[in-house]
Amino acid sequence: MAWIGEAFGTRGVYALSIAAGLTEVSAVALSTAELAGKDGLTVDTAWRALLAATMANLVFKGIVAM
Repeated sequence: MAWIGEAFGTRGVYALSIAAGLTEVSAVALSTAELAGKDGLTVDTAWRALLAATMANLVFKGIVAM
C-alpha cells in the first residue's frame, strides 16, 4: 500500500483499499494502521481507506449471499 500511495496518491490508496477489501478487510486495516503510525498516511486518509474497504466488503458479500 505504501508504494501505491507514493505513486498514485490518496486516490490510489482508496482504489487499492476497495479492491483488497472485496475479500479481506483485516489486511487493509493492518496496512493503513501501520502506515498511519509511521506517518506514511494521514489519519484522514487511513480512516477513509478503511471505510472504503469495509463498504466494498459489505457490498461484495451481500451480492454473493443473493
